[in-house]
Amino acid sequence: MNKDSKPSWYDELSKQPFGRPQWSIEQQGSDLLRSFSHPIRTGRKIRRLSIQLASLTLLTSLIIVIVVLTRPGENTNNIGIREDQSWNAHNDYSINGVVQWEVFPGGDHLIAGKPAGARWLINKPIAELLDHKVKIVAYHQDTGMVLEELPEMIITEHTAIEINRLVVSVGGAVTKTQFVSEMAMPLAGKWLFQMELDGAPFGEVVLNVQDGE
Repeated sequence: MNKDSKPSWYDELSKQPFGRPQWSIEQQGSDLLRSFSHPIRTGRKIRRLSIQLASLTLLTSLIIVIVVLTRPGENTNNIGIREDQSWNAHNDYSINGVVQWEVFPGGDHLIAGKPAGARWLINKPIAELLDHKVKIVAYHQDTGMVLEELPEMIITEHTAIEINRLVVSVGGAVTKTQFVSEMAMPLAGKWLFQMELDGAPFGEVVLNVQDGE
């Protein structure tokens, strides 16, 4: 059969039905992938948004905690300071008028940001204090900042020495145990130094620190 002898309906067989592209397995697969990819992308966006919201909530909570802990002058009563604590400057701790211990910073004045060193003297012979633990914590009045002036230390003949000091009030020499700390306060203002002996509070002193500028 030649071309001229073909009937008119023969040419219609090569045309696409309904004016649409020919259907194929490849096309069906592509259509299915497109239909599924949209909810997948939406799910991923929702998960990313949830993670971002959770991170933002955590960051906000952390900022609130930091602000509360560092708010000037409002948190000192929560860190070992009594509500009736006096912030008058004094360098010794006494019970019924008897000095229990005292501190002598180095230099004429304590200046913020400059190490001065300090000598701490407990009014007991070293033999009575051997193997006991001592610790000193410092509290800043205005900001509530807390520092370990002296991390917990075991009193031994290597960490402390025994000295005799003349005390006018008792009319003679008193045997004391002395140890030292760095004492480099970062902020100007009043600092309260609380001593602990074997984990129990053992009095406090208050020192003024001058501005370094």
